[in-house]
Amino acid sequence: MFRMEHKSIVKFYDSFESYSKVYLVFQLASGGDLFEQLVIRGSFTECDAVSVVRDILVSLLRHLRKIGIKLLG
Repeated sequence: MFRMEHKSIVKFYDSFESYSKVYLVFQLASGGDLFEQLVIRGSFTECDAVSVVRDILVSLLRHLRKIGIKLLG
């Protein structure tokens, strides 16, 4: 599997299966959760969401280009 290291990507470490469940082991993400941010801000508009998603995608594309991955399209 391709491994990518970036500050904004949570690392996947391992998976385990029991009879009825699958457990996934990820890096600890200690930055707080979305619900906490919504409570603090009081609202989260569509414009806010567009801005956040745009920032994430721009950062991702820059990182992929930096490590030599080129996207077609």
